[in-house]
Order: sequence, then C-alpha cells, then structure tokens
Amino acid sequence: MIIFVSGTDTDCGKTFVASHLCLAFKRLGVKVGYQKWVSTGNKDFSDDARMVYRLLGREDFPLPGSLETPYCFSIPASPHLAAEKDQAIIELDTLKKATLDLKKQLEVLIIEGAGGLLVPITRDVLLAQFVKEMDIPVLLVARAGVGTINHTLLSLNYIKQEGLKFKGLIMNEQEPTDPKIFMDNLKIIEQFSGISPLCKIHFSSSIDNSPLDEVIVAARKLLNES
Repeated sequence: MIIFVSGTDTDCGKTFVASHLCLAFKRLGVKVGYQKWVSTGNKDFSDDARMVYRLLGREDFPLPGSLETPYCFSIPASPHLAAEKDQAIIELDTLKKATLDLKKQLEVLIIEGAGGLLVPITRDVLLAQFVKEMDIPVLLVARAGVGTINHTLLSLNYIKQEGLKFKGLIMNEQEPTDPKIFMDNLKIIEQFSGISPLCKIHFSSSIDNSPLDEVIVAARKLLNES
C-alpha cells in the first residue's frame, strides 16, 4: 500500500502526521517506509525525513539522491522554483523509479508531499497531476483551527472533481485551538463533504510525547481498507 500524505496548505502538519503514521504502522508490526520526493530549505538533507527517522528511533537519515529523498534543494520554496534556484531539474521518471523500487521493499510506503495538492512539482506539472498519474491514493491533513473549513472543503472538492483516489482525512491541531472552534469546524466539514476524519490529533508541545493511540486507530482503518 502506498499513501500520499498531502495537506490543505503549508505547515498544516504533514510531517507530524506522516511520522506518526509511520510509527503507528511500525507498532502494528507492518514493514513501513517513508519517502519525500522533493525537500526544500536544506540541500544537504531532508529536514522532514530527519524528523520522521528521529521519531522512529533511528539515528541515521536518508541523503539527497536516495530512494527516500531523491531531491533536496536550498531555498524554502515550491519544488519547481527551488530546483531552478539550485540549477537542477526534477525528473519525474526518477521519482517514479524511486517510488517503485522502494515499494518492493515494504508493506506500506508513506509519501509526504510539499505544501498542498496544487503545488507545482515542475513548471508543467502539479503535484496532484503526478500523484494521479502514479495512481496513488491521497490522505489529506487539515488544520483544526480557524481557516480550515475553506481550505479543507476546497481540497476535498478538488480531489473528487479530478478523480484522485482518496484514503481519508486527518484533522491536526498543530497549535492550541478553542475546543468549540475545533469541533464546529469538524462538524461543518463533515456536513458539506460527507467525510468523517480517520482521527483527530490534539496539540502536543513535543513530538516525542504526543499521543499515538488515535493514529494507530487510523492506521488500522487504512490497513482494513487496503
């Protein structure tokens, strides 16, 4: 099973969710791996991959050009622009091969996107278009707080409209949110989309101390549906 973890926007908690999903699958005895097609903001290694590996209790982390992190670029920008600034070209065939080769080694592969679904991976291709071409289902990460209704409904509508495969929704409280706002946002999103989240992740000040039970429940649901 391959799952593409996308977000409603930048900094909504994709890495946090992806890392906890990896840990949840590991706790369930599943051979799981993580991949970040394009990392930006650090050309030496993927900060996101390092965070995931840390949570999994590993001291190593993948380097640029590996199957796990094929491309790493210097500036924190959209993949297409970050590549241009480093005078590089993102080859989609390279990403396809890396994903297929990595998939052979695993039972579950978690791929983390960059920003939202409509971020350009090259000047000519949006992430969503490439994900659809690869026939990979999307798991959408949404904020819990103010602004999430619009972003989440737009993203869900796009997924449906474009015929992307859909694995589920996770609501992530990346910063303390008024519980009334959190629950009402959830209610409105369910009302207008017909989609209930796989789980709700509540805020924690430390990735190491955050609760995992809810994510394990989501991981079980994903396994049962595969």
